[in-house]
Amino acid sequence: MKAAVFEAPGKPLAIESLPDPAPGEGELVLRVGRCGICGTDLHMTDGHAATYPRRSVLGHEFAGEVVAVGRGVLNYKLGDAVAGLAVGGCGKCASCMAGDPMWCEQGLIPAMGGFGQFTVVKALSAIKLPSTLSFADGALIEPLAVGLHGAKLAEISPGARVLVLGSGSIGLAAAFWARRFGANRVVVASRSSRGEAHAHSMGATHFEKFAEEFTANIQTALGGLPDVVFECTGVTGMLAKAIETVRVRGYRHDPR
Repeated sequence: MKAAVFEAPGKPLAIESLPDPAPGEGELVLRVGRCGICGTDLHMTDGHAATYPRRSVLGHEFAGEVVAVGRGVLNYKLGDAVAGLAVGGCGKCASCMAGDPMWCEQGLIPAMGGFGQFTVVKALSAIKLPSTLSFADGALIEPLAVGLHGAKLAEISPGARVLVLGSGSIGLAAAFWARRFGANRVVVASRSSRGEAHAHSMGATHFEKFAEEFTANIQTALGGLPDVVFECTGVTGMLAKAIETVRVRGYRHDPR
């Protein structure tokens, strides 16, 4: 198969031929249909902090078609459309059995490989897609789940004022769920207006660009300081911006 391989920070991904993967017990092999590029992929390949291991095939926001089924897998068959989650899990501990492999007793077991033609995913961490969803839709399940997780942690109450910093997939997911948890006004803020139309379609009531009068503009749009701020950019200084902007005893959160 062909795959984009990470060698080291500062080097471009190299398209190489690698052996086709085979499924182990409890695993599926997917022919990748769509894969997103996460901000984590950018941060962990720029050499400024934690870095992916050499020879990694990145991509953890993916969906594809099942082309091989490992021993012990009962609920999937060849041809199924599946989205893979970003973590694996041992499949045997209490957390995994409860459907929450993020807290696996063996530690965080990442699942990647979406930048290849084929990848392996644990059946435990796979989600079968209904016929109404495309592979592109499936690749967005992980960012939508991150946004949902953040909205649940924030305990958004009906009528809340919410500010979302960033208009990428995580920011848009946070805005989407904030409205569905009852937020009355949701402002999505970004350094460019590229995501404005998407923000409104996902439920944002206002869109603001970062500017000198940013805090004043946010108060005008929300009718006061935000009760909840989601920091969804991952950019240095933005967490401090969230703290500066949120109301007294408000809540600021990085949903990732």
